[in-house]
Amino acid sequence: MSSSSSSSNAGLNVIALVSGGKDSFFSALHCLENGHRLVALANLHPPSPLPKREDEETDLNSFMYQTVGHQVIPLYADATGLPLYRQPILGGAVQSGREYSTVRAATTTSRQDGGGTAAAEQDETESLVPLLKAVLASHPEANALSAGAILSTYQRTRVESVALRLGLVPLAYLWKYPILPPPPPPLPSAEARGAVADEAQLLLDMAAAVLEARIIKVASGGLDEGFLWENVAAPRGITMLKRAMGRFGSAVLETGAILGEGGEFETLVLDGPTRLFGKKVVVEEGDRLVVREGGGMAWLKVRRARVEEKKKKTAEEEEEEEEEEEKGEGAVVRRPALFDERFQRVVDVLNAAVVDDDDDDGDDLDLTPLTLKAADHSSPAFYHLHQPASPPQILQQTWAITRPQTTDAHNLLTIQEETSILVNEIRSHLTTHNLTPASIISTIIILRSMADFPAINTIYGALFTEPNPPSRVTISCGDLLPDGAGNIAIYLTVPTIALDRQGLHVQSRSYWAPANIGPYSQAITFPLLLVAGGTTTTTTTERAVHIAGQIPLVPASMDLPAAGMDVQLVLSLQHLWRIAAELRVQWWTSAAVYLPRADETTTALSTREKAQLAYRAWKQAHKSSSTTDDDDDDEDGPDLWDRKFDPRYIPDLPDYTLLADPEAAGYGETTTASHPPVVPFCFAAEVDELPRSAEAEW
Repeated sequence: MSSSSSSSNAGLNVIALVSGGKDSFFSALHCLENGHRLVALANLHPPSPLPKREDEETDLNSFMYQTVGHQVIPLYADATGLPLYRQPILGGAVQSGREYSTVRAATTTSRQDGGGTAAAEQDETESLVPLLKAVLASHPEANALSAGAILSTYQRTRVESVALRLGLVPLAYLWKYPILPPPPPPLPSAEARGAVADEAQLLLDMAAAVLEARIIKVASGGLDEGFLWENVAAPRGITMLKRAMGRFGSAVLETGAILGEGGEFETLVLDGPTRLFGKKVVVEEGDRLVVREGGGMAWLKVRRARVEEKKKKTAEEEEEEEEEEEKGEGAVVRRPALFDERFQRVVDVLNAAVVDDDDDDGDDLDLTPLTLKAADHSSPAFYHLHQPASPPQILQQTWAITRPQTTDAHNLLTIQEETSILVNEIRSHLTTHNLTPASIISTIIILRSMADFPAINTIYGALFTEPNPPSRVTISCGDLLPDGAGNIAIYLTVPTIALDRQGLHVQSRSYWAPANIGPYSQAITFPLLLVAGGTTTTTTTERAVHIAGQIPLVPASMDLPAAGMDVQLVLSLQHLWRIAAELRVQWWTSAAVYLPRADETTTALSTREKAQLAYRAWKQAHKSSSTTDDDDDDEDGPDLWDRKFDPRYIPDLPDYTLLADPEAAGYGETTTASHPPVVPFCFAAEVDELPRSAEAEW
């Protein structure tokens, strides 16, 4: 069945942040492919240096921006036909952590405005602000910003910070591209079809789009100056990179080395498909000077460059080109498939007319109300996760914040007033426990009506000014909230002590998972247990992860798919899985799926049928996992580096080696997938409505 999205959003007007490199231009091409319009190019360049000899010049080596080849950037306006705006880079990497605090950036800026801080002390991220304000002044219709982040949280979070402050939708269509499923068929060639699991898939897709991206800088022991000016989007260049990176083992996929993600090389784009490049940039061999720096670093200084018209195509050639594009051949921007292989299998199972004979999760599944009872430790199907031998201390607690609503019609509170009261109560509780809003791990917001969601979002969101707000689940329960109990209840999970709280907060549209659509992180992680008698420095290495509720939005468009209940169930479950995989989750303690109340006047599935379908999806997703110990005794198997960094050898989710079998000899020792799979608990809950009127939220 079709899983295409029903686009409710008009195309965006995009400012493309370009560095001259392959990623920023390929991301811009994906903006066009997703139905958006490019209105301008924006670039930051090094501040004007003091004159020096050509062979003494050095690259700025910005943490945030590519600067080598900046002399060519002005030509892109003519080559693309788009207006180009440029500003100098001021400051350096003041905030060197992965996350970026807008509060700290604002403090620094305010000191500068008062003349108390030199521009050199400003974080270079803030150089984007005047640049984008200049673009917006000339193009007030612009409402989105594109950047080429692939694996760099450092770069992505900083672009997101500036974009959101200026009211722009951040777009990062290359985010996590190396780990996404390959584009669906047809692929342009048998060679590409055989390389769908290739660590260089991104480069192959750039080649399919006829992008020309030349290596202009090398800074890796695996690459010498002989690689300079190779086209990384051509078979020869890709082969050379694979061979050079192959000496470092299979970790290149995880680190993105073959894509230059670790600074191994940088590129300069000269040409691309006519939908973006109406003309091409030309740099003659005699106009390129090799500049050598210490540590094996070398780069090309471009003395002169020019823009040339492309060869005019005949009417017959243009017709052939259109036919090739319709067949998926020629210059084509390929998009990753919507579903991973695992979850495409889940969709196929849910669509199957016949359930396997050995499957116990069919339509006759007996669903009963949840009751609390003691676990049966004598059951051979009962498993334990490894825990410290000494009694641990749990590091989290739950608060319920509610406000009884008066029944006096003359004193009824608006939803804004009620939310403000609850938020103030949260602040008071946090202060009493020596905590801050940045300490909160997760929240569950229960509304009487989902129509109140936009109103509470702004007030609730004002709590959080630091990066990585808590994960969140939002549901509405209608009349299940008792009369007089108000219209909103907030449940918070907070730590009992100060701990190492980390988060995953992706706010850009991509093909990976939905951008957050409110003040919440995709997930928050923290130490699971505190060893008895310990302090904050003696927590266990195991970490717990709270993942936000996931609804089935198509990540690239942020629209619900134009498909049935089965696709919505599986897509939202895939979002949950991808977030967990990003945080190296190894085991689900349980999962909950929220299902909106069925409309009894239609022929739609009943809530019971939806719950049965959800359980089948949950169980099938676990069947796709297998971890064996066959490689343990293989002398030619993966080494320690591969086991840590290569996704092919990192235990799958769920990782059955974490389980201990109480019936087996040597109870407490690690077990393997040779045991029958154990499916963690899955709870289905009927609610009144979900955000965006989704059919499921995991």
